[in-house]
Amino acid sequence: MKGRIAAAIIAAVPGRGSVLAEKRYQISAMTCAESGVLVCTSPDIPGLTLEAESRAQLLTAVSDVVPQLLTHNLKLPEDQLAECVVEVTFTNPSVEPMADSAKAHCLRM
Repeated sequence: MKGRIAAAIIAAVPGRGSVLAEKRYQISAMTCAESGVLVCTSPDIPGLTLEAESRAQLLTAVSDVVPQLLTHNLKLPEDQLAECVVEVTFTNPSVEPMADSAKAHCLRM
C-alpha cells in the first residue's frame, strides 16, 4: 500500500510525471415559470445559457456547446476536454416532478 501512495506523490511532483485530475464544472437547470422551457446556466462556464423543451434536448445541447465554451472562453486545450466532467443539476421539482436519480446528470466531454 505504501508503494502506491509514494508513487502517486512522486507522480504529482513537477518534472516527475503528472497525475491527470478531473476538471469538474457545475451547471444548474431549472424550468422557467413563464415559458415552461428548461434553462441552464453555470458560474463555472462563462457564456453558458441554454434553453430546451426537455431534459434530453438540454443534455444534448450541453454536450454540443460546453466543449466549445471551455476551449474558447476558458482557454482549455482541446486535448484536456476528456478530463472534464460536467454535472447538470435540475432544480424546481415542484414545476417538473422527477425521481431523485433524474435530478443530476454527469457528462464526460
